[in-house]
Amino acid sequence: RFGAERGTLGSALPGAGNFCAKIGDLPAPSSPVFRNVSDLVLSVGTNDLKVPQCDPEELVKNTYSFVQSVTTENPGLHVFLLGVLPVHGAFTDEAIHTSIDLYNFHLK
Repeated sequence: RFGAERGTLGSALPGAGNFCAKIGDLPAPSSPVFRNVSDLVLSVGTNDLKVPQCDPEELVKNTYSFVQSVTTENPGLHVFLLGVLPVHGAFTDEAIHTSIDLYNFHLK
């Protein structure tokens, strides 16, 4: 069940099905995880964009590819694809802001 293990938002949002993986770590679109799910909110974020070799434009392509595959495998599934919000704090730098801006630009 999503939200029940380490690396999820389970304790932050008890009772909700949340999972915080990088796009490459998501379950396969044909996975039974997506059966009986009507809505999927997909929020690619800094987990992906902080990876040094991550190309924001390529990440957008991979994101759209995943969305197409998961909706083909699960025709009744509605996918809500969110942009990435800016991050602030001691662990942020200009590179992550540039990556976020590029990702959001190509997502449009």
